[in-house]
Amino acid sequence: MISFKNQTITVLRPTFVVERGDEVPDWSNPTQHLITGCRLQPMSADEVLFSGAGGGGTARNAVVSRWRLLLPSGADITEHDRVRYADAVYEVDGFVQRWPSPTGALAHGEAVLRRVEG
Repeated sequence: MISFKNQTITVLRPTFVVERGDEVPDWSNPTQHLITGCRLQPMSADEVLFSGAGGGGTARNAVVSRWRLLLPSGADITEHDRVRYADAVYEVDGFVQRWPSPTGALAHGEAVLRRVEG
């Protein structure tokens, strides 16, 4: 049987450092591992105007896109990770969901990915 989950992603995982008493991700040298048997599907894209007001930032237009990532059961990915696929890097947006099958076994996982450009 041919599976539609035929894509391979690279998971980027930060190390964590303590800054001012809080653990924060350090992306300077993330670990990497592959997950095969995945499927990335577009969900939505919005153009957003960041005014730069209030925080002293720079006004800019950006495109925020969201993608659904279907994963094989037991995939090693967490809400702290990033995903690289086809030369683009996405942030995991929220918790990774684990879906059981009707038999009670784990059927697959799902994650929402977010990418901001601009």
